[in-house]
Amino acid sequence: IYFSQYGKGLSAPSTVEEVMGYSQRCMNIAELHYQLGQMEHSQEFFMDALKQLLELDQTNIDDSISFHIHFATAKIMHSLGAIHARCGEYSEAFQWYDESMKRKRDIFGVVSDLPTAENSKTSS
Repeated sequence: IYFSQYGKGLSAPSTVEEVMGYSQRCMNIAELHYQLGQMEHSQEFFMDALKQLLELDQTNIDDSISFHIHFATAKIMHSLGAIHARCGEYSEAFQWYDESMKRKRDIFGVVSDLPTAENSKTSS
């Protein structure tokens, strides 16, 4: 689904700036749907934003833009966890929250002994 400046029949965002702008618009719309209680629509827009960011070729991107891409990806994953938690899908929510935390640790270089999905399965 491409909307706004990428309306029907236009090509998908291709440059880093276009992808970042498109993803941010998707995140804004997803947040509005979340606030309205429309979880399915919210999830669709967050997933579209996530897909765009994950498919982005980051080989020639400077560090500050790379930081924003990785942080936006972690933020979207956290939001997807919130959607699943609000729908009572706690296992799925935990997986999204866990992946978000892993990415945030990678971004900020934080080492922690906090439980993750991986080590909570082994300790059960």
